[in-house]
This record gives sequence, structure tokens and C-alpha cells, in this order.
Amino acid sequence: MTLRKKVLIPVAAMFAGLMVLLYGAAHSILLDGYLELEQEKTREDVNRAVSTLTDKLCELNRGVGDWAAWDDTCAFMAGDDPGYVKRNLIEDTFIILRLNFMFFIDPAGRTVFARAFDLEAEEWRPIPPAFWEHLGPGSPLLNHPDPESSVQGIILLPEGPLLVAAQPILTSEREGPIRGTLIWGRYLDAVAVERLSALTHLSLSVHRLDDAQLPSDLELVRAALSKDTEVLVRSLDADSVAGYTLLEDIYGRPVLVLEVLRPRSIYQQGLASIGFFIWSFLSVSLVVSAGILLFLEKAVLSRLARLSAGVGSIGASGDLSTRLHLPGSDELASLANTINGMVATLEHSRNELRQNEEHYRNLALQLQTAHRQLLDIIEFLPDATFVIDRDHKVIAWNCAMEELTGVAKEDILGRGGFAYAPPFYGRPRPMLIDFVGTKDPEIGRWYKHYEIKGDTVYAEDYAPLAYGGRGAFLWAKASVLFDSRGDRVGAIESIRDITDRKQMEERLKYLSLHDSLTGLYNRAYFEQEMRRLETGRRVPVGLIVCDVDGLKLVNDSLGHTTGDALLVAAAGVLKESFRAEDVVARVGGDEFAVLLPGCDGAAVEASCRRIREAVARYNRENPDLPLSVSTGAAVSSEGPINMDDLFREADSAMYREKLHHSQSARSTIVQILMKVLEARDYITEGHSDRLEKLVVRMARALDLPERSIADLRLLARFHDIGKVGIPDRILFKEGPLSPEEKREMQRHAKLGHRIALSAPNLAPIADLILKHQEWWNGEGYPLGLKGEEIPLECRILAIADAYDVMTNDRPYRKALTPAQAKAELKRYAGTQFDPRLVEMFLQILEPE
Repeated sequence: MTLRKKVLIPVAAMFAGLMVLLYGAAHSILLDGYLELEQEKTREDVNRAVSTLTDKLCELNRGVGDWAAWDDTCAFMAGDDPGYVKRNLIEDTFIILRLNFMFFIDPAGRTVFARAFDLEAEEWRPIPPAFWEHLGPGSPLLNHPDPESSVQGIILLPEGPLLVAAQPILTSEREGPIRGTLIWGRYLDAVAVERLSALTHLSLSVHRLDDAQLPSDLELVRAALSKDTEVLVRSLDADSVAGYTLLEDIYGRPVLVLEVLRPRSIYQQGLASIGFFIWSFLSVSLVVSAGILLFLEKAVLSRLARLSAGVGSIGASGDLSTRLHLPGSDELASLANTINGMVATLEHSRNELRQNEEHYRNLALQLQTAHRQLLDIIEFLPDATFVIDRDHKVIAWNCAMEELTGVAKEDILGRGGFAYAPPFYGRPRPMLIDFVGTKDPEIGRWYKHYEIKGDTVYAEDYAPLAYGGRGAFLWAKASVLFDSRGDRVGAIESIRDITDRKQMEERLKYLSLHDSLTGLYNRAYFEQEMRRLETGRRVPVGLIVCDVDGLKLVNDSLGHTTGDALLVAAAGVLKESFRAEDVVARVGGDEFAVLLPGCDGAAVEASCRRIREAVARYNRENPDLPLSVSTGAAVSSEGPINMDDLFREADSAMYREKLHHSQSARSTIVQILMKVLEARDYITEGHSDRLEKLVVRMARALDLPERSIADLRLLARFHDIGKVGIPDRILFKEGPLSPEEKREMQRHAKLGHRIALSAPNLAPIADLILKHQEWWNGEGYPLGLKGEEIPLECRILAIADAYDVMTNDRPYRKALTPAQAKAELKRYAGTQFDPRLVEMFLQILEPE
């Protein structure tokens, strides 16, 4: 076997074995970690989806509670309010509340009123026959032993799964006797699931367990899910992973499978990282192998071939008196045998000595060249790398190290005494390279996370002065360097910046515990702390539940951006009112909760006062949109603690306070909306005053009762309140509106109607606000009423409003003269206006 094969085979075998070893280690360490992180993230997404669905059920239950605990509902169930259905149970009610069903059941189980509504088609539908089966004797929906009871959950109908909530019908003070049961239902259909997906930013789907076409993979999921396995995670393919959980109905039976799909970005990143690592090592291995072979070829093999040829030429002279003896059968032994036939005289010996001297000089030059090549390889490695000798002096410092530390190689080469540490830590200290090949326990003092494998040490650490003081999280690997005799000659350390990975890990950890909008803790963390306090011994424990009043009205009128700003303001008020150890969390859309470990009743009450004072202070500083917060508190002073009961007690107290707050908060918001409309310079106080005087003159001329006059006064001031939700680009457009812009403008009547329904002092004129844009000939909006179908108050307002608008300047046109305005009224009498009222109005204006 030639010497070239003796070198090439072991080197190739060594690199092949090392490649297999590194590939296996990368798969077992890195990929398993990525898979575990992927499964944990999928479980978190499933739990977040279930939590959001539970919030929707709680929201539905709170809405039922508002209607069930209402004097008007009690009067309707007692038969004392025949106008209740016409006034309240209309299409807009179902649209606003997003309801598909509403049932009023008396205490004997008889249905007093039931109605089903199709939210997509916005039309009434018959009650599904299967739903009546859930209203029979013993139904959980009708079982309300006390005024505080409520039922919420899922019912599976042939038409689809239904979210239901039921509460007993009581007075507004939540007092008995119980007049019956109010049941609300909302389909968990594709639209609802899509809304949940948008709310959670997840890809969600819901599957019925009784579906005869249920895919076989979901059958396997159903069999795998149990009480011990609440969430199941399955990899679907290389690009997606799914999480599953069972949803139970109100009878405690599993009826639905909730599926959450997410891309396998974490897994794919793991594969990419392993591939990059293996290809990088393979590239380095090929470069090193080529260098070794090139060195052997130049330093040994080619030299021996040239020497053999030269000695054979000398042997051709025929002087064979001198012999060399070199045992063996390799190339060097063959060379000795050739020299034995060539060496003849002492002169030849002196010549051979000169040749050997030249040979060693060439060998030294070649060694220097190989050393330079090795330094070049280190120089262009992608990871920051430096090398020290046995005296801990720096002998190599590559470009990546210069970029990482800001220290040029000219300033560091040859220096010892831990001179390589200050660019990372600001002072001389041992680094990972100083602990390789030793069992020094001091490594734990300098590195919290490290691992030793043979003569190689791995560690992660934070270097505050890396990149010129910017700081970075670093991963480092240090190994011992040996010479050909196995003696230690130095060490090498490679460093990689892992700051992005660390920051991503911290961000993911933060988002798993905090609400993304307010920065407070989220519901998952809050419930985790509740369970911890239940198992602890720290009593007493206080709990406060808070709810932002009027948030839905703000969202509907001013938009969700303003509503989100109000939630952020509420979060800031709550955060400044509590200690650092108190847990302040957002547990629902407009609901917050606070855990107060170690606080008795007096301390909890003091905390509630601080909240009210902070709210009052915020409102003084921000009068444009005041904040109203309802609070409820509960204290458990003796163990064991049932935190769920404590939460329900605080939640009930909060709802009692919310009943007192809701009307005043909504009225305040309506006044703010009017101020916003005035601030947009669409209407002025002078317009309202003039319009009020005109409609009152008309009303008195028609001899209308005082109640109608009072309604007209309110209508004159608030009929355009819905325009607060119309964009300025449409409201102040000088030219004609496009068809799409007209449709947007016409929304203000319905929006004003909804706002008025939310404010008790405007509720009597809500219907008038809805119909104030109807025309006498039926071409108005939104209902297309005509003639006497239009309320008299709306017909009066239309004439007076048109006259005042025409006779006063607007931002987009100049005022008409009174004569021109009267001519316009006559022109549109019988089309837009009631002709009889126009004639009367012109007579009233005659003195002018």
C-alpha cells in the first residue's frame, strides 16, 4: 500500500465518522427541541382558542343577564306590557346583539314568546323543531333554583352547533319572584368561527362528532382525546401541524372537535439550522482535507519522487561501493534501496549532505506556507474565531472577531493576561477557551449554562460590551489543539451571535403571559395565579373585577380604534392603583381582574377607592372621552380558598354596580358624541337652537301635546347624532356623492337609532331618529316609508331642518335668501315634504 493511500483512507474515514456523529447529535438535540417548542406553541394556540370561545359564551350570558334582570321584561312576562315585543324584539335588536334565537319561558315551562332570526339574510326564520326537545322537563336551561343561577354552553342541533345562555327573569334589582326564563342562542356557524379566527389570529375549524362524514383522522383524534389528554397535537405534513380539543354541550357530553391549524415554521427552521450546520462543517472539512493532501503532496510525496529520480541518475555512473540499509516495504525503503545503488564516493556523501540541507530548508518553508494557509482558513471562517498558544497568548484573530469586538488583530496578536476578555466584559477574566482540557470547577462561576464533552466545552453567555457596547447573547465552543505527538500546543474558540434567537424566545414567553393590547397579564396567567393561590397558604386573598362601561357604544359609534384607546387608558388607571406584587390582568374584551394576596376587606375596599380616584383624575385630565369603570370585590379570609367562587362573587358585585353606572355612562358618551359632531363643524349650537324654535312653533300651530313637543325638542338636537360615524371625506364633500358614498351616508340614520337606544334619555326618540330621512313620496331611507306612514314629528323636522340649512352658510356653500328657501320648499312639497305641512310652515314664516 502506498503512503498516499495510508494517509487518505484514515483522514476520509475520520471525517465521515465525524459527519455521521454530528448529524445524529444535531437531530437528537436541536430537532427534538424545535419539535417540543412547536407542540407547546400549538397547545397554547388551542387553549387560547378555547378561552376566546368561553369569553364569547360569557359575553352572551352577560347580555342575557342584562335583559332578564329588567323591570320591562318582568312586566312583559306578567302580561302588563303588550308593547314590549314591538318596542324591543325587532330585527335591529337581533342584529345588534348578533342573536339567532330568543325564548321567553314562563315558570310552568310554557313558551310566552320565541323567535328565530337569520343574521346573514337579516330575516325571520321558523324555530328548528329539534330545539324544542331541549326545553322539556328537567332541561338545564329551565332549571334556575335561585336568582343568581345561570346556564351557558353548547347545544348541538341538526342545523349546527348553537351557543346558548339562560338566566331567570327578575326585576332590575335582581329580585324575585322568578317570572320565568330568558334564553338566547347564537349559531357557531362558519361566520362565527371565522370571527373567532380573526379575533385570535388563528386558523380554526369546528367539527361535529355525530357527523357521519367525519374524516378518519378526526375519528382517531376523538379516540385519543380524554380527560388526561385535553389537547392533542398532530403533525399533518412537513408544512402544517394541528391541535385538537373536545368541546362539551350543556349536558357534559363531548359534541364538537375544535381544530387549530398552524404552519410548521418552527420545525422547518430546525431543519434549516441543522442543514446549515452540516453543510458548513462539510465545507470546512473539505477545505482542511484538501490542505492536508496538498501539504503531503508538496512536502513528502513529490519530493521523494524527485529524489528517487535524481539518485537513479547518479547510480547510472556504475559506482556501487556504498550501501544504505533501510528496512520496510514502503516508498522510503524503496528510496533507500535506490540510493544504495548510487552512492559510491565520499564526494557523493558530501553532495548528499548538501542536498539534505537544502531539503530541510524547503521543508521549513513549506511548513511556514502550511501555517499561513491554516491562518487564512481561520481568517475567513463565518464564526468569530481566535486561537491562543500554550502560554495563553493570542496567535490568531479573524475578521469576524474584529467585527464582534471592534479590536483589530494588530492590537491583540501576541498579548496574554486575558487580553481577549475586555472587549466582551470590560475587564480581564477567564473565557471559555481557558477551561478546555481541564476539570476546573471555576467554570460555573463565569458561565451559568455550559456543557463539557471531552476536550471541547460549549456555553451560552451575555457579553454586555460586544459590538462596541451594544451587547449580545453569544454561543461559544472551545477545543484543545495538539501537535503531532499529542502534546497540547494551544486552544481555539469559535463564537456565534444568538441574540435574535434569545430575543424571540423572550418575546414568545412575554406574549404567552400578557395581553398584546394593554400589556397587562392575560386570562391564562390570571387563572394560573388563581390556582396557585388555591394551593397556597397566603390568606386572606382579595379579588376585584372591573368592567369598562359603554365600550360597545364607543366601538359602534367612534370605531374600535377609539375603543382600544379607552381599554389602554383603563389598563393604565388600574396598573397605577395597585402594588407590584398584585396581579392585574385583562380577562375579557372589556373586563379586568386583580388578585390581592394578603389583603383583608379593608385593604380591598381601599383599593377600590383608589380605582375610583384614579378614574376621576383621568377624567379631569381627559374630558373629551371620559372613562367609567364598574367594580366588584370579594375577600376570602379562611382556607381552603375556592377562587372560582370568589371570582363569581366579585363578578356579581361588579354587575350590580354596573346596573347603576350603565345609564349615566351611556348618557355621558352620547353627550360626548354630540360634542365630537360639533367639533367637526358639521352642526353648531346656533343651528340646534334655531331648529328647536322652528319645530316648536310648528308643533304649537298643530296643537300637539306637550309630550310630542318635548320629543321634537330632543329630535331637533340629536337627529344627526349618527353622523359622528360618517367619515369627513364624505360629510364635507363639495361635489355630488358616488353611489357607494351615498350608501355610507345613509348609514347615519340606523347608527343614530342604535346610539339612541343605548341612552335612556334618548330612547323615546330612537324610532324618530331612525325615520327622520324618509320622504313623502317613499323615496327616502332607510325604510322607504311614504305619506302618513312617516311619523308627524319626522315630517315637521324635515321641513324645518331643510329651511334652516338653506338659509345659513355651510363650509361647502353660501346661504340662500329666505325667499329662495321658501321656493325650494314649495318645489319639493309632495315629493320630499308633506305638502299640507309645507303650506302651514310657510304661513308661520309670513311675519318674517
